[in-house]
Amino acid sequence: MQKQKKLAIQMSIFVLVIVISFSLILLNEKDLPYITDRIDLKFTNYLETNYQNILDDLKVEKTTYTNSAYQAIVSSKENPNLYFNLIYKNKKVTDTYKKDYLEGNTILKNISTTLEKDLKKKYGYDFKVANLASLDTYNDELKDYIIKYNSFSDLKIYTLEISYKTTMNTKDLSNTISNTYTELLTESVIPKSYTFILTDSKDITKTLKIENLTSKIIEDKTTLNKIIDAIINDENKEVLTNNNISYKYL
Repeated sequence: MQKQKKLAIQMSIFVLVIVISFSLILLNEKDLPYITDRIDLKFTNYLETNYQNILDDLKVEKTTYTNSAYQAIVSSKENPNLYFNLIYKNKKVTDTYKKDYLEGNTILKNISTTLEKDLKKKYGYDFKVANLASLDTYNDELKDYIIKYNSFSDLKIYTLEISYKTTMNTKDLSNTISNTYTELLTESVIPKSYTFILTDSKDITKTLKIENLTSKIIEDKTTLNKIIDAIINDENKEVLTNNNISYKYL
């Protein structure tokens, strides 16, 4: 009898907790529009205070509530891939303007990822964009181009790392590099320099990394052959120093 009574009390407490929890959820959902309106006003005031000079170029997205904070995306009207976040938490508004918008982290990451995926899909091997400076370090003409066209593939401002398997001899390596360069050129992919990460197709434990190959070097077949020959034979020749070429076996 006492056991049944104890069980009944426990069930009553459980039901009460459930009812209270649902009530709190309903109250929060009811109050959410009112709270969001207040947060929107805080965000508006924050933008007007801190970013008045670029306010006409910005678009503010709907405020959301995630991870115990209110957030809103503020994007460029010209390119939505250039944006930063406003965050309201602990009664304070902060933002990611410097890293994401001024330095262009969001747009540069978007362009890099898209370019890498598109090239991999087309050619079947791996690509990686590297040595890319932040957006605010470029002149106005370059910045405007990147934002307008959401692209920098034809601008010599980055290094393109290319990874694939090949046979490790001077002729095959030289031809592989030249052919890859020509193919990318037809796609208007023109980086500042190329890094080739080449794995021996006959011995996958042997991988060679060649850095700082430029268009000028690759187009000069004689110079390219001399560079590859020096690397294959592991010789410290002048042709490597003169062309600022570095290499290592990974």
